[in-house]
Amino acid sequence: MRVLELNTNPPVSVYNHHAFGTGIITTASWGMNWIYNNYIILGFYPDESPLTFDFYMDYIYCQPVFDREFLSDSVLKYIKEKPDKLAVSQIEEGKYVECCVDEYFIPNREAYKTYHFRHNLLIYGYDDNKKVFYTAGYDGNGKYTADLLEYKVFRAALPGKFNILKFRNDMNCELYPEYIQRQIMQYNGEIPEEPVGSYPSKGRTLGIQAVDSLMEYIQNCVSDNEAADMRPTSVLYNHRKLMNERMKHMAKVGLADSTKVNASKEQLRLCEQLKNRQMLYNMRGNEGDKEKLWEIAEDFKGVRLPYLR
Repeated sequence: MRVLELNTNPPVSVYNHHAFGTGIITTASWGMNWIYNNYIILGFYPDESPLTFDFYMDYIYCQPVFDREFLSDSVLKYIKEKPDKLAVSQIEEGKYVECCVDEYFIPNREAYKTYHFRHNLLIYGYDDNKKVFYTAGYDGNGKYTADLLEYKVFRAALPGKFNILKFRNDMNCELYPEYIQRQIMQYNGEIPEEPVGSYPSKGRTLGIQAVDSLMEYIQNCVSDNEAADMRPTSVLYNHRKLMNERMKHMAKVGLADSTKVNASKEQLRLCEQLKNRQMLYNMRGNEGDKEKLWEIAEDFKGVRLPYLR
């Protein structure tokens, strides 16, 4: 038996490529510094079907805090290693295993025994006596959660595309206020953004413009009497929570004042109103919800992030 450290309440819980990585990173004493330094810029990519609104950064697996090994389905077939044995061997070496499984076979998933849907799963521990893995993923209600998964169920779910992650706990990360301030300036559109990875540039908006694009998307959905995807708004809510927590931390170390903290808190409050009203609109769709959601989306346009001291 071995269970690796994992924060099952990660600071970014929307989308597994953030939740898995930030859940591992924040087990380190310096983990939140890394999060504060990097999770600032947002991007909107209307040409990426169906809708992409996310943090403007490479996938977490490509970050220098991990040593990464990737095993494609063809490689897994070639080495002929049973997937449960492979996962156990990697956990035993202190490595996390992220893989793709068919959630038709996974209990407590929306697709369970209903339809075939391949989605990512994180394995961070095992118990050979009970024949179970310690896993993290999204339950049938879309909530990020930790759970136990039997070896035999794991095998039945046809696991593939293994990302094997070794957390580099020999690293250390301090806060870099100048770097954070520069990213806030990029977010607010005062200086050009610096290209990241292979993100598509066609139709892309970043920072404050990306948020404005999202607000227009929500308003268009209201105009067309269509439900609005909650995932982008959840990303925005995660973003504003982080900005608020970062600013409070900066105030503690003398890099921000109460005015900045209050501004971040007010933005988080407005974002929470947006998220809650959008949920009501998607469920009920009455005229009052439509009008209020439109108004809140309009209020959110042009909102700039507060600077540090």
